[in-house]
Amino acid sequence: MAQTLLSVLLKLGTAEETDRLYRLLSSTDMPDPLHTPMGRLDAFDVGPKKLTVQTEFFANPNWRIETKVYLAGALKKVYTEDLSATAEDALQRTIDTFHKTKIDEIVAGLRKLQQ
Repeated sequence: MAQTLLSVLLKLGTAEETDRLYRLLSSTDMPDPLHTPMGRLDAFDVGPKKLTVQTEFFANPNWRIETKVYLAGALKKVYTEDLSATAEDALQRTIDTFHKTKIDEIVAGLRKLQQ
């Protein structure tokens, strides 16, 4: 595919223009969204310790979210989700859903431990 793309680009203009366009089309960097979505942060008391769940949005190199789980201030787990195929108007909803899903999974795990 890259070879086909290059042959098409060669027909378009000068070598400098072709090289610039090829780099632009083959780049993995995504543009920043017009409206940057907000992350999420929740904290819960689990016995004498604090459980913190933080979800952040990152625009570069690809749109993605990272959810970090801390227990008593120590990082315990990181979940990453690629959002490069997500429509910009669905970013906030996707972040909220992912964050809530991770909290629900943690709560279910804690309930199993109590039984």
